[in-house]
Amino acid sequence: MDLSNLKNIKILIVEDELLIAQSLSQKLKKLGYDILGVSPSGDLAINLVAQQKPHLILMDIVIQGRLDGIQAAKEIFKTYNIPVIF
Repeated sequence: MDLSNLKNIKILIVEDELLIAQSLSQKLKKLGYDILGVSPSGDLAINLVAQQKPHLILMDIVIQGRLDGIQAAKEIFKTYNIPVIF
C-alpha cells in the first residue's frame, strides 16, 4: 500500500451499534476515507474482508454473534494480515 496518500485507505468498520457505526462512517467519509462497509458481527466481518480486502479494520470488542471482536481480529490478522484497531 502506498502510504503517500493516506486518504486512499479502504476501511471496514465492525460495530454492532448502528448509531455509533453511522457516526464513525460519516466522520471518516468527511475526512476523505473510503469506507467499504459496516459489519455488526465478527463472522460477517471475516466474509467482508475476504471479498473486499480492506487496508484497515476498526473493530469494536463487544459485538454480536459467535465471535467477539478480539476473536474476529485474530482470525482476520492470521489469515489476511490486515491491521485492526480496537
